[in-house]
Parts: sequence; C-alpha cells; structure tokens
Amino acid sequence: MVGREAVRMTTVTAIMLISGAALTFAQGARVPEPPLLSTQKAFNLTLDETKKYAQTKNFEVVGHSYFKGDWVVATARERGMGCGFNTPRVSKGIGYFGGYNEPPTCFGVLIADVSNPADMKALNFIPCNPGTRCNYIRLNAKRQILVIGMDTNSANPIRPPEGQVAQPGLGFYDVSDPRNPRLLGFSPAFPNGATHGFEIDDRYAYACAQLAQTKPGDQELAIIDYHDPRHPTQVSTVHIPGQQVGEAYGPRDLTNLDGSRQRIWCHEVNYHKDRLYVAWRDAGMVIVDV
Repeated sequence: MVGREAVRMTTVTAIMLISGAALTFAQGARVPEPPLLSTQKAFNLTLDETKKYAQTKNFEVVGHSYFKGDWVVATARERGMGCGFNTPRVSKGIGYFGGYNEPPTCFGVLIADVSNPADMKALNFIPCNPGTRCNYIRLNAKRQILVIGMDTNSANPIRPPEGQVAQPGLGFYDVSDPRNPRLLGFSPAFPNGATHGFEIDDRYAYACAQLAQTKPGDQELAIIDYHDPRHPTQVSTVHIPGQQVGEAYGPRDLTNLDGSRQRIWCHEVNYHKDRLYVAWRDAGMVIVDV
C-alpha cells in the first residue's frame, strides 16, 4: 500500500523530566530566551550552565554529558568536542547511543550508566566497522541484544585494510554485561553499500539496505531472522519495482515535478502491531503486513 505521505523523526539528546501541564503542540507557547553565551566555551558547559542556557517549558533538564573520551575522533578532540549522537536507547539505567558523523565525532555506539542523570558514566564503546558509521541502533531489552546498523561513510578515519572496502550491515551484540558487550553475529549488506533506518521485534530485524540485487545508490527493505543471533539470516526482501538490477521504474517513480530524479530509497521503518510503516523517500509511505 503506497501513499504520498512524509514522516519526520525527532531525536532528543538531553535527558529531561516532563512535568506540569500537558504540552499543547498547536498553541506555539512562548518560552523566554535564554541568556547568550559570553566567554563560555562551547562543548564545555556544566550541568548548571546547560540548565541556564536551555529553553524549557513544563520540563526540567536533569542530566547532560558530552561523553568526551578516546572514542571521539582526533579532529573533534582537538576542538574540545564530545560525541554527537543520532539514536538513543535506554533500559534499566543503561544508555546506548549511536554516534553521528556530521560533524565527524563518534563512529560507534557508546554504552553508559545513566541511572544518575547528573553523573552519567561511560562503560564501553563499540566501534563501527572500518569505513562505516553507526547512526541507527535498536535494543531488544528482553533478550539483551543490541542491534547496530553500519553504513558506509568516508568520514570515518578508521579505514578498511588496503585492498578491501567497507562492510555495512547489521551487527548483533550481547549486552547482558554492558561493560563487556560481545559480538554475536553479523548480517552483511552489499560491500561498500548502504544501510539506513531499521526496526526490530523479538525475532526479526527490518532494515533499509543496499543488497546484492539492489541498484547502486538504492536501498530496499531486508527482513532478517535473528532467532539465533550468532547466525542471522535474511529471509525476505521488499522493494519498489525498478530498484533491482534489470528492472525499470514506473512513470510515477522517475522524476519529481521540478524534473529532478526521484530518490526511491527505503529510509526509515516503524513497527506496530504486525505492520511495518516504511518511509520510502519519494515513493511515499509503504505499509507492509508482516
């Protein structure tokens, strides 16, 4: 089922406590402007300074950390920066944070004790495969399995060995001991190719990825069985006609109204009640019964 809808995802990077009246999104409530930074250096705010400079209404900032450390790439450390994050997951006081690549700061997943938000502590860092980024993660809290999406990215300073290319895909990690995560298995995408958003349930991962049959630059939906996370197995794929080698796109999937080429990419996935809601860029919203 295809419709012309767009989905916007929002990531919150500070830990906050919601309180007071319910938020009314349409009212456009005015929030007092915080004071401007004067001599305070960026990337070096204390928790109290973060609260002072934050704009808040009906919630309180209770924790903040840049998570500076050896896991931050050298160019960012030289500028005093910490980790930039794209995807957070938290369970039982343990946080898992997928690093972001623009600007290049962290190419991996930071695991931290966030049980005391005012004093969060890094526990371990899982690096991405060489030449990839790890922006998207999902956590199966019941099975204590962390799933990390790895996507080819030239900004990662750790490069593949000479003569080899980046290996994107999904990594499955045992995080029953968050201080000592263990790689269980890996489901590869096309070498030097792409992955993007994904979702999981208790048995399957539903991932946007470039596969062997996918045209260069495109991404389709791969369904991966991780019942045995040591041997994850691709069991099915879903794609828009035209995305695979040897296929032609239909008239609606060729160009936009301004004449530019459409981007027919599986981009982000949401799972709800045995259905996948897949944002497929210019192809719109695709709903898959699983």
